[in-house]
Amino acid sequence: FMAEHEDSVTGQQAAVMEAMTSTDKNGKSILSQYRDIFSMVEGKDDRDDVLVDTLQEGVSALGLLAQSAGEKAGLDTKAGNKWRLRSTPLGEFRKSLDDLYISFLRWAVVTDAGGTGDSERSKYNVSKAFRRFESYASWMNDAEDDLLEPPLTASSVARAYHAWQMRVSYDGKGRLLWWFDVGLTNFSQVKQLTPKDTVRFFTWFSHFVMFDDAAQTHGIAYVVNFAKIGLRPTVGLVPMQLWPKLDGLTIGVMPLHTMEFLTMGDPVWYTVMITLLSPFLSRKLRARMVSLRDHTALVEMLGVECIPQGFSKCEGHFLRDPVEEQFFS
Repeated sequence: FMAEHEDSVTGQQAAVMEAMTSTDKNGKSILSQYRDIFSMVEGKDDRDDVLVDTLQEGVSALGLLAQSAGEKAGLDTKAGNKWRLRSTPLGEFRKSLDDLYISFLRWAVVTDAGGTGDSERSKYNVSKAFRRFESYASWMNDAEDDLLEPPLTASSVARAYHAWQMRVSYDGKGRLLWWFDVGLTNFSQVKQLTPKDTVRFFTWFSHFVMFDDAAQTHGIAYVVNFAKIGLRPTVGLVPMQLWPKLDGLTIGVMPLHTMEFLTMGDPVWYTVMITLLSPFLSRKLRARMVSLRDHTALVEMLGVECIPQGFSKCEGHFLRDPVEEQFFS
């Protein structure tokens, strides 16, 4: 579809509209897939949900629910295979099954102020955690062919890591910040990656974030510098059909509390896409999506101490990226 449109504002608008509404082999458009994804962001609280007071109680209860679901489906059947969690990289991050359960329970914490802080924590919604966990297990099972061979390790995604140049830091509120700067991305290297390479990298990186204690306790914020990238080079990096799959993981099924989504250098296609998706976003989610005028606004909001060195023109001071230090130094 891209060849039919010029790189003008009107052309990009038309291209985005066409791409978002065209259907795949299953009859679903990208727009409808994102509608489903955004409906899952915060999860739902039901009247009959089971609440417990401690993580220990929650781990036991969640484990029993998962075990029961697996036995009911039959672990040796196609439907039951997802409960085996074969593609979850627990060993890579030195985590146990209990650690995995804890990440979902912390996501489903019930607090007096509706936040994620330790001081306000009161109960854990086991039922809500299980619903999210089942969605996660389904996504990982569907992607199993991409994730199992070779095993999902840092060395297996190193090429993609260095190509994408994503970074992690922590702000004054204790939140994990997930940084992506188009200006730092190595386009030639990214274009050499296969869709499988990209899925594997995003899955690996997302699990690092998911298991991070600060992310579990205080939530995360995405910070993206689009650097006014056009639609044509964007699609050249990642096919649009792959976007819902990646966002379905990071936004839809991972137990991550997204506190803010900060962007700068917003291109036309992104603005059009957000306008199309706006009806499907909750009021709370829309309020957390902030478009900044430039890098100075970002510095004013977060401070240079937590901004990675080299990000845009911010002159950030943050040097000790935990992903780099633990896996790629």
